[in-house]
Amino acid sequence: MKKFFDMLCLAVMFAATGEARGGVITFDGGAPNNSTPAIWQTAYDTSIVDVQFNSGYFSWNTAYNDLVNVAYGPALNPLIIDFVALGGFAVQLNSFDLGNYLGRADQTRYKIFDLANLATPVIDSGDFTVTYSATSHPTFNVNYTSFTGIRIELKPDFGQEIGIDNISFTGVPEPVTMAIWGIGACGIGLVTRRKKMQSV
Repeated sequence: MKKFFDMLCLAVMFAATGEARGGVITFDGGAPNNSTPAIWQTAYDTSIVDVQFNSGYFSWNTAYNDLVNVAYGPALNPLIIDFVALGGFAVQLNSFDLGNYLGRADQTRYKIFDLANLATPVIDSGDFTVTYSATSHPTFNVNYTSFTGIRIELKPDFGQEIGIDNISFTGVPEPVTMAIWGIGACGIGLVTRRKKMQSV
């Protein structure tokens, strides 16, 4: 019976926790000038986070932009990407890079939504200028976590197209999952302590 309880505690602990997982979407391998996400939508899907493109996209010829293999929305339409939390995990959006066409300094605007409330953004950058640089590009830190999911909405202002790349995200255990882990750990601790007391 005690061995069974030991094994049960271990099973609960390891099944409930899992490691925080994530990735950085670099948009490598996407077919150029395609209105569907190709492999970009599925390459980063896991049992923790489901990546969903909810808009068309295009990719740049690398000779004309300061990022390699990027995504941007069709002119005048936003690029929308959702990160849906799954399996007892929350999703954290860490950061992303933005770039511009060769020699351009166009404006854009991004909004970050919690999927639980798509009416009000949790972050609204307002209009700002993205300048072209052959050697560097700006990184925008978000560091927002949701138990439902997160949406990036990148809107090109004035009909221009700003490219997005290197989207960093992480799946992290929800508090309930951590509580289950704690119960499993406590159970193992109690059994270990009881064994020591009986052996004295």
